[in-house]
Amino acid sequence: MTDYDRILRDFTKAINQAKAEHRFYREKVEELDKATQDILHQLELGDNKERSKWTTKLVQVRKERRYAKDMVITLTPIANYAESSMPDVKKVERLLGDYRKEKSKLKDRKYSARVVKNLTICMEE
Repeated sequence: MTDYDRILRDFTKAINQAKAEHRFYREKVEELDKATQDILHQLELGDNKERSKWTTKLVQVRKERRYAKDMVITLTPIANYAESSMPDVKKVERLLGDYRKEKSKLKDRKYSARVVKNLTICMEE
């Protein structure tokens, strides 16, 4: 039997997580851009004795920025979908809640006799 609960839950979780990660990496790119400028100013105006240390740091910052920027590029289509289709994602979340509600009703259901009295049966899944 298909696990609709898991499928719907995973879909909404993935959309929301991708949207949050997109925002995180966008902010990370901005922060690393500022760090790059700080290091470049240090190289331009600072002591030449520390140039090697700052050059190594610059390479590290640029690699981190490249990774963050690649993540932004990769997650942009999902983030755009989440923004433009937010009502649809909310509908899927509501659908998941309705599905779980109906499924939970089936767990504790009992048969109620309509005509014959003193029945001791109980319908189970």
